[in-house]
Amino acid sequence: MRSLDTANEVFRALSNSNGEVTGHDIPPGLYQAISTHPYGPWKTEVVEFLIGKAPAIVKLTIEPMATNGLGDVVWVGPRRPELRLRFVDAAGKPAAMVSFLVRDSEAEHWFWSKSNDKGEMTFRSDDWQLLDPRGGVTIVVPWKGRLVKTDLTREAMAAGRKSGKRIAIQLESGATP
Repeated sequence: MRSLDTANEVFRALSNSNGEVTGHDIPPGLYQAISTHPYGPWKTEVVEFLIGKAPAIVKLTIEPMATNGLGDVVWVGPRRPELRLRFVDAAGKPAAMVSFLVRDSEAEHWFWSKSNDKGEMTFRSDDWQLLDPRGGVTIVVPWKGRLVKTDLTREAMAAGRKSGKRIAIQLESGATP
């Protein structure tokens, strides 16, 4: 588990035979839990969460990894074009200066960024080329005391790049229109 406030690992643990990890006392803040089974047949699961004053239970459910029988898939080819985002509130108005986390599906590569005063952010290929080309990206926004999590599929990002329009991130619902 890592703190997203400080970017430091808080603790690392192995689960017991029931898949449980011993409880830990951690201070309030924004955290990320990662469940992984290196070299095994299970997908890595990642969840971001806020800890307040009350105790919290974090549950991660891992699923078997799909395979096409050909081994791992690796991105090969030209650089990908830019990815353009627009953060909007429930009324569809721009959400200015929004801090957000962008990560790949296994949280191996992640970084914090911030939208401009129009609620917009453009990632050049150099900014996000480390993100997982096989899948999409997850965007996590601390918004009004909760986390808004939006998963962008590879297809949704490709459609956004092809159209030239910004992909809208709805901060009230966490859904992309």
